Amino acid sequence: MMTYDPVPALRALHVPALFLFAAQDRLIPVEKSASVIQDVLTQNGHPDFTVRVFDGDDHNLRVAASDASDEVDPRYLDTMRAWLSQRVRIAR
Repeated sequence: MMTYDPVPALRALHVPALFLFAAQDRLIPVEKSASVIQDVLTQNGHPDFTVRVFDGDDHNLRVAASDASDEVDPRYLDTMRAWLSQRVRIAR
């Protein structure tokens, strides 16, 4: 995993994409990852992608503050809900 190059996969991406990161993630290089995604998809002319970094969250997008109750960040859930509702149509 440490040598994985995401650029070929990003260049082949032709669907709407949502990339969510946690600023306090200690497992991945968040700034570099977000930057690569932004740069490659912009250069490729991808029409619909979102990159969002949540301050104060850990790798699991949980609030990393010491007084938090190990709860998923509500901003993460709100972002997913809003992003999906703008792009997914449900037949009724």
